Amino acid sequence: MLEPGQHVPALGGQPVFGHPVRVPGGASGPAGGHLVVFVGHLVEARARALLLALQARVREAEARRVGLVGLTSASEALASDFVPRYHLIPPLLVDPDGTHHRAWQVPALRGRGGRGGRARALLGGSPEGWMEALTLGLGREARADWAPTAIRVDAEGRVLAVGTEAGSDALDLDGLLACGAS
Repeated sequence: MLEPGQHVPALGGQPVFGHPVRVPGGASGPAGGHLVVFVGHLVEARARALLLALQARVREAEARRVGLVGLTSASEALASDFVPRYHLIPPLLVDPDGTHHRAWQVPALRGRGGRGGRARALLGGSPEGWMEALTLGLGREARADWAPTAIRVDAEGRVLAVGTEAGSDALDLDGLLACGAS
């Protein structure tokens, strides 16, 4: 896991919709740095909830001059359906092979992928959730292999704070967003 003070590996790419993203942003990036939220597969209720929680903080992030970025392990096709469906404003990058998740040392969850993960996604929800999961392409893609993690980075690419749900703790997006404020 990345620790405060470490420099993050470069992260960049074309989000599902919008302008290309680069973290750290350098001179052209936001003065307050970035809050990068890594989620697992979009069929997971927790991943969707975190991305919507990130969206709820857009105004505060703009006021603090902090860029928001989401990363998912879902495919480009699934993310392309998700973003307009949920009117997601922060850029969402896809990382189906986990390259960025591993480079940023996002904790992996054990024993939650494959058929077992699909069964938990279906059996643990409501009828509305089941239909949504099926509509979002549960099928072959469902897997829950990354712990939801948020990393606050300053404009130079140094880690200010890290939050993860690898244990039972919930992510404190407000605290991470406020981190580094003077």
